Amino acid sequence: MLANDASLLMTSSTDDDLIHISNSVLLHISKLFQVNHFVLNANKTHAVQFMPHKVCCYPSNLTYADQILVETNTKISRFTTG
Repeated sequence: MLANDASLLMTSSTDDDLIHISNSVLLHISKLFQVNHFVLNANKTHAVQFMPHKVCCYPSNLTYADQILVETNTKISRFTTG
């Protein structure tokens, strides 16, 4: 069976907690997919980290299936409402 798209959102106030939470969720997702006979292609799995524009970004080295995921860091300059 093929799952076309999946998105996960994890939040945390610290980088260390976010990395721990994200790796934990990926481990649980891996088990869920395995039980349901799904395959998550690690080569097509990416991580996007959103952060305020004044905050330094550090690589999180998230892993799935013993591969480090491709990571994109996106700076958010300001929110507007309207």
